[in-house]
This record gives sequence, C-alpha cells and structure tokens, in this order.
Amino acid sequence: MIVDEELHDKVKNLCHRFGVTHAYQYVAEKNPSNNLPYHNWYHILCMVEKVVEGANFHNLPYRSIRHLIIAALFHDFDHSGGKLTDTVNISRAIAGFSLFDSHRHSDKDAIDAREIKQLIYVTEYPYVLDPVCVEQKIIRDTDLMQCLRLTWKEMIIDGLREEMSIRLGKELTQDDMCLGQVKFLKSIEAHSGWGDDVMFEQGGIEKALVEVEMLMRGMVTAKV
Repeated sequence: MIVDEELHDKVKNLCHRFGVTHAYQYVAEKNPSNNLPYHNWYHILCMVEKVVEGANFHNLPYRSIRHLIIAALFHDFDHSGGKLTDTVNISRAIAGFSLFDSHRHSDKDAIDAREIKQLIYVTEYPYVLDPVCVEQKIIRDTDLMQCLRLTWKEMIIDGLREEMSIRLGKELTQDDMCLGQVKFLKSIEAHSGWGDDVMFEQGGIEKALVEVEMLMRGMVTAKV
C-alpha cells in the first residue's frame, strides 16, 4: 500500500478541524480492508482530501463537510477486495458506519446518519442511484478521481487490477487493464461543478488518457 505521510497528516488535521476525529480513528484502527491493493487506507485518505476540496469549491457549510468526510471515511469500510459484488460491499460499509454511529462519541453531535448513509450508497458501482444533492454529486465525482493522482499506475493498473482479477476469476494483464482504463476514462461524466472543473475544464481526464496511452506504448515497445 502507498504511504503518503503528507497526505496522512493533512487528512488527520482536516478531521480534527471538522470535529470528526473519532470517525477517523475508528476507520484507521478497525477497518478490515485498510491494506487492500486498491480499496485501502490510502484511497480513503485521497477521498477525504478531495471531498473537502469539492465542498470548499461549492462553499458548503460546516455540517455538509462533516457529512462528506465521514461518508468518505466509511464508503469502502470492510470492502471485499473483489470477492463480493459492490452491492454487498456497500452494505458492509453501511453496517460499519452504523456500528460506529451506535456508540457514544463526540462526532455524533450535529450529524444526520441518514444523509451520511445516502452519501455512501451513491458510491456503489456500477451505479444504482443518481446523485441528487450537491454533496452526493461531490462524493460521486471524488470516487472517480483516483486516476488523476500521480500514483494512478500503482493504484489502478496494479492495485485495482489485482482486485478485479479476483472478481472476474481470471488474471488480468497490464494490457487488459490499460485498455479498460481508456474505455473507463472516456465514459466519465462529471456531476458537480467542481468535478467538471477538475476533470474537464482543467484537463484532468485528458491528461490521464495521455498517461495511460503512453504506458501502453511503452509496453508495446518493450515487447518489440
């Protein structure tokens, strides 16, 4: 798993700032899937950082940011890493959040568990629910943005490929994953104004496509 101390410290400080330290500690210590190849602690940290960025772009209130952070922390809680369907994965994430929410903790102040669960539900993929409010649109967009990170190859071409191979019951090659990633990137649609800005106005998806295509050309050259 990728270790990024700077990102870790940033997210830890954000959780402290928005009064959700207990949720952060709970997921850090109790999430069984923190060390998966893709749906891991690093992915969770990336999610928290970006939902706050999206919330700030849309000038969302403190309460909404708290909800987004908690949902980002729990959205892949107890993920199966490819062994089960995402419907089951989401159910496990909701169960993990519900167990956390059932205990007495300071994070419980001024949160709406129903809204947080809806934020988690909207991340199920293939998509089942359409995002309605801006908070749901932000977390949906955020879950697409792992491909924009400098660590995209390690996370997607290597990590996600390992989990998808388990799900499909066959070993995917780097070629398979790159071809699938190109198709996926070309299918992406933004839901929030922030998502549109990051992924399209700033050219995030276009750059990601170029990087995948460069990797594919490099693999072809190596074979020759």
